Amino acid sequence: MADPNLVRLQHSWDAFGRDDPLYAVLSSMAGGHDLETFMAGGHAEVATVFEKAELFGFGGPPWRRALDFGCGVGRVTQAIADHAQEVVGVDIAPSMIELADRLNRHGEQCRYELNEAADLTRFADDSFDLIFCKLVLQHMATGLARRYLGEFVRVLAPGGLAVFQLPSRFVGRTPLPEGSHRAEISVVRAPTAVRSGDEVVVVARVVNRSEVGWPAGNHAAVAVGGWWADPRGRRDPGPEARWYLPADVVPGAEVEAELRVPAPEGGGTWVLVVDLVQEGVCWFADRGSSVARVPIAVRAPLGARARRAGTTLVAPARRAVAKVVPDLVRQAVRRRHGDAGAPVMEMHGIPRREVEVLLAAHGATIVGVEPDLAAPEWESFTYWVTKASPTLPQ
Repeated sequence: MADPNLVRLQHSWDAFGRDDPLYAVLSSMAGGHDLETFMAGGHAEVATVFEKAELFGFGGPPWRRALDFGCGVGRVTQAIADHAQEVVGVDIAPSMIELADRLNRHGEQCRYELNEAADLTRFADDSFDLIFCKLVLQHMATGLARRYLGEFVRVLAPGGLAVFQLPSRFVGRTPLPEGSHRAEISVVRAPTAVRSGDEVVVVARVVNRSEVGWPAGNHAAVAVGGWWADPRGRRDPGPEARWYLPADVVPGAEVEAELRVPAPEGGGTWVLVVDLVQEGVCWFADRGSSVARVPIAVRAPLGARARRAGTTLVAPARRAVAKVVPDLVRQAVRRRHGDAGAPVMEMHGIPRREVEVLLAAHGATIVGVEPDLAAPEWESFTYWVTKASPTLPQ
């Protein structure tokens, strides 16, 4: 079963790519669509990266093989191609990849690939001596971002350089005022039994019983959320569900939220606790609001053979179609997602210390960390990372 965070991410960014791809990639393009200026900014950004790389002791171009992760329409990929023998841009959005292919000015030296997986297993270990990723990891659930960071280290060649940006913590969100945290939550639809690992879909009706409206948008980041409690009543540290408010909810108004979350590991009767959350501030229950509790029987997963049979036949065909017929890919995405609602540009961060520990655990060495202004209202850092050569036997 596909990770619902990944499905939501693809739905949103494919929609952004069809609606206004330049603005989605770079918000400074609001109100302006000068493609030449947009692409020129990629060259300036890459030049700055190469200058900084030399300060950290890396020789710089010509690079042998480079990866632009979350390439969008290829703004940075095309710039890197001026300084690399080969560059690969990957993105989760079919619409972005389609436009990137059309804008490619480097022929076979530069190629774009649709990556719909929560990993980079399409690439072998030690594949790239340069990896670049900016304004990408911040827009996905932190569990996904952590997995991709581990993959960056795996595919980075010994002695190579990975440069990525990631917010650490939100510093500018104003907590909702007193009296904002009263919600009435009822469950409209939920399964009674699922298998471990299946996607669980729960529809909840939420009424604002407070005296203050709940604002929508990233500046407030109010969402209907859900988390699992195990059969003993303990909170499970696994994936949480989120459904961000698509519009402001005034006092007395109601919304219907569809939560999607993987069923937990382990059998028994689990409880999905449905609440509201202001990201980075608090869960409404912490301020005295009531929650809804949905008991769901979780059964053992299907055998590994059955799961493999359901995926190995589909994934290669989907990738092949992605390269040849982008319009069909978009239609397939819409069919799979259904009416997934308005696209959401999420913002997430991982504390700097957690990033440092994760990279070290995967065998990476940080050669530099610099604060940046890439994410307004967030403390954000650019990380410069390398990987040592394996120790040779004596």
